[in-house]
Order: sequence, then structure tokens, then C-alpha cells
Amino acid sequence: MPVRRTSEAGFVTLQYVWMIATSLVLFTLVANVVVVQYGRAVVRSALDDGVRAGARVTTSLADAELACERAAEETRRDLLGGRLGDGVAVDCSPTAGEMRAEARSVFASWFPAVPDWSFTDRAAAVQEAAP
Repeated sequence: MPVRRTSEAGFVTLQYVWMIATSLVLFTLVANVVVVQYGRAVVRSALDDGVRAGARVTTSLADAELACERAAEETRRDLLGGRLGDGVAVDCSPTAGEMRAEARSVFASWFPAVPDWSFTDRAAAVQEAAP
């Protein structure tokens, strides 16, 4: 006579734990993407603020470059502090009639298997002329 098992207690526990772990990993990956997109928007805003500040009438190209870098760094520091902002480097370069800025950013991934997020953004503004 075959033995009949009537209790299946604990059978779903392993699958439940696996699905909860998978859901948490997926949630963390999505949160990482959201944070990186926020960081990229902040870098873009910092570049825009920098080129606007550098494009104002100044006495020399060196002053324009300094104004651009200061404004970009101030915006970046205000909106993207801590470790996330440490991977951002902004370079401003004034030319005749134009202010250009470039930011190279690297945001660390939250998982070892996922590569770091890196990108380069650029912005430009026309130098204002004195009336």
C-alpha cells in the first residue's frame, strides 16, 4: 500500500524567498537607473548654468572660464553632493565669441556585475557683446 502524504507545509517557502530576493534586486536596479538619470539632469543643468555665467560680459577669457567653472561647480554641489557628485568633472573653454563647457561623469553602479554609468555632456553659449 502506497504512503499518502497529506501535508505540504513549507513547500512554497523556497519559491517565496527566491521571488522576494529577485524583486528586491530588480527594485534596486530600477532605483539605480532613476538616480543616474537624476545625476545626468543635474550635470546638464550645471553645464547650462556654467556657460550662461561665462557668456556674460567679462574683462578677459580667463575670467569667463573661471566664472563658468564656478557656476557649474556651485550648481553641481548644490544638487548633487556626496559620492554621487564626486565622479563629475567640468571643463570650460572660452573661444572668440562662444563659451563651451564639457562634463565627464562616472556614476558607480550599485551592483558589482553591472558596469559603471559614464557619459559626456557638452553645452555652449554665445558670448554677450557690450553695447
